[in-house]
Amino acid sequence: MVILMKILKKKILFEGSIFLFLFLSILFVNFSIFNQASLTDVVFTLEHKSTYETLDAAVGVYVENDIAYIADRHEDLQIIDVSNPSNPSFISSGNFGSSTRYGIEVKDDYCYVSAWNSRIAIFNVTDPSSPTFTSTCYGSGLNDGCDFVIIDDLIYVSDWIHCFYIYNISNPSFPVALGSYSDGYKASDIEIREDYAYLATSDGLLILDISNVTSPSYVNLYSTSERIDGLTIAGDYAYLAGGPQGLIILDITNPTHPEYVNIYDTPEYTCRVEVRYNHAFACDSYGGLKIISIADPNDLTLTYDLKKYQSINIFFTEEYAYLASGDDGLNIFYINQTNQTNQTGIIPLEGIISIFVVLLIMSKIKKNKKIRKE
Repeated sequence: MVILMKILKKKILFEGSIFLFLFLSILFVNFSIFNQASLTDVVFTLEHKSTYETLDAAVGVYVENDIAYIADRHEDLQIIDVSNPSNPSFISSGNFGSSTRYGIEVKDDYCYVSAWNSRIAIFNVTDPSSPTFTSTCYGSGLNDGCDFVIIDDLIYVSDWIHCFYIYNISNPSFPVALGSYSDGYKASDIEIREDYAYLATSDGLLILDISNVTSPSYVNLYSTSERIDGLTIAGDYAYLAGGPQGLIILDITNPTHPEYVNIYDTPEYTCRVEVRYNHAFACDSYGGLKIISIADPNDLTLTYDLKKYQSINIFFTEEYAYLASGDDGLNIFYINQTNQTNQTGIIPLEGIISIFVVLLIMSKIKKNKKIRKE
């Protein structure tokens, strides 16, 4: 009898241990699931660090190694030290006798600037304190290079007068023209994805096949009611800066046939857009910078509205946003990010199932105890 009682006690202790282990495991898993489910969105605030007054109007900016390269319209290239974001300082300037446009980028010690008449002006910036004008990507007649994308040794240029050009820049001193496409389109911005060029044009989003760089060909046009000034592509979506239309989102899962998803109507004129941290940063000219959550492209939400500063173009480093503010110069912001939680107190489905399992185990143990007593 005594032996039987000991066996029963051990069995009850064993079952109790299993119950405790299962209960704690389920509690831990569901606590993790609940916390993950409660994290909803990233909330942004921009802490203004400084304003640098450029000589003319800042329309484009690129930052590398604590140096900001600014497309300063009629004053061409301005180079600024931003190692102390609260106190940027002048380093140098470069002139090529034209007017700069939106595009600017540094690659392998050369700074490329899109420009009126020159299409692309190229500076050697090995020594940023003394930039040297090197060459231009130039075509026949009038040109208006608005923006560009550099991939390896190729530069793809959107042109407001002649639409689209491709150059080989393996030797930046002697760019070589490869292919072009016009057909009357005026292009202000460009993105490249695999074998396709996406161009923001006066007629909408133009898609070209660039698998043959010497002979780009028409694929499709997503027509819009107004001109498109800027675009960026993130994942399966194209985000268009639609001027007075605001921010337009298209699904490009099929890259040759974009489909309308949504539109966010900004108050002024959206001229450029960038996507970071699951948000669209829409430069709305005199309407300021609009930060829009795109976590659900079908349900766009304005999370931050920076109305104070003119907003023409924007560039990001890991911690800072550099806003080309036209006549207001260059504005530098520290990016504050916080995770917004939404704990509604609703237990997730996994939690409900887990509680049901625990109750079954408890019921089973009670039933076993009752049988033993009997």
